[in-house]
Amino acid sequence: MRSNRMPGSNEMELSGELLERYDRQLRLEGWDQKKLMDSEVIIVGVGAIGCELAKNLTLMGVGKIVLVDNDVIELSNLNRQMLFTDSDIGRPKAEVAAEKLKSMNPWVKIEAYYRDVREFDLEFFKDSNVVASCLDNWPTRRWLNSLAVELDKPFVDTAMDGMYANIQIVIPGKTACLECHGEELIPRDVQLAECT
Repeated sequence: MRSNRMPGSNEMELSGELLERYDRQLRLEGWDQKKLMDSEVIIVGVGAIGCELAKNLTLMGVGKIVLVDNDVIELSNLNRQMLFTDSDIGRPKAEVAAEKLKSMNPWVKIEAYYRDVREFDLEFFKDSNVVASCLDNWPTRRWLNSLAVELDKPFVDTAMDGMYANIQIVIPGKTACLECHGEELIPRDVQLAECT
């Protein structure tokens, strides 16, 4: 079982480097940096949206980020996936992103998995506080939605295509999930492929 806590985070007082690193967000009324540092987020899909989300969560100091993507970097990714460069072409997205993110904030634990998320069992997701889908295909997005509902985990589904973007936050038992829209969903055979 993976640990979702930074070493010593339970006892850690925010001082010195951490106070300076997170100064601007600590000024927000009600901000709980320790809670953030004890959190785990699984990001599935490390394309344009996944790179941006992972970068922002890393800089904010989320305690642990788990990246899952079964794709490799291509030249066509470089105009919108800012964690990658020409020298990364052909390498697994999750692994390269993890390397870059670790250099941005050494206080965040980053794990990378170069495989299809559907290969993992439920145990893999149990320690996460949030599951984020940054995917470009409906079958996997729907699979993650079902998993999040079953595990009672908050789920953030994101997608984009050209000038269009979609984000849906699913809080099981409180908000509609991807399947709750039923007939309102665009039929799968008509659905445009989202671009990550």
